[in-house]
Amino acid sequence: MQNHEVDSLATLAAQFDEVIGRIAEMEMPSLRIVHAIDPAELTFEYHGELDNTIRWRRTDRGPVHRNFSEAGKAWVEMLEAAIAPGFLMRLSGRLSPHNTPPATLSAMYPTTLTSVMAMWPLGLRSPNLALLLDLKCTIRDELGKPSLSTDVRVGGTSENADQRLCVASWTDDLHRRWAQFGEVAGLWLLDSGVQQLAVTMPVINPDKPEGPAARKLLLLT
Repeated sequence: MQNHEVDSLATLAAQFDEVIGRIAEMEMPSLRIVHAIDPAELTFEYHGELDNTIRWRRTDRGPVHRNFSEAGKAWVEMLEAAIAPGFLMRLSGRLSPHNTPPATLSAMYPTTLTSVMAMWPLGLRSPNLALLLDLKCTIRDELGKPSLSTDVRVGGTSENADQRLCVASWTDDLHRRWAQFGEVAGLWLLDSGVQQLAVTMPVINPDKPEGPAARKLLLLT
């Protein structure tokens, strides 16, 4: 039985590495890719708790091309694949047409970053503890350059003072990493017209029997 579990974990790890390799090779186009359908100026809004559809509105109040819905859905799925196990919860902004091709961002960085951020904090041990990250980013256009502010909140339960101290120290590192994401992806988000971004990310507890394997399965699906 033990050998079977080891073989299963080895197979899962190999599949995980293969998927991460494929994602890392992706060049993600900005949301401006939808202007291949219709180069209209639009506002957009997405609420992950409702559905996986971006709601578009033309600023001239004209009709929105029907293909925008599927294009927006595909773009959200692409982004969520790169930030797994995180989920896109909120996205809003204004998209303007340009004469240049859409900016691209290598999926390697968000994939690596979110995998690290979703790792359980060292020294924190409790099979009954659950942690959830709320990551937010506000992007402003300042003369063609992104100005970003980021915020990280940790939701969950704290059983004692030592645990709270451990989580607080870990949260400081999360703030730094999420700010780095904003710096690396800032121009790409600006080109996408994104003004507000919110991500929810579960942190899988390794003290639970399904911990490490469950997290890998989240990334694979």
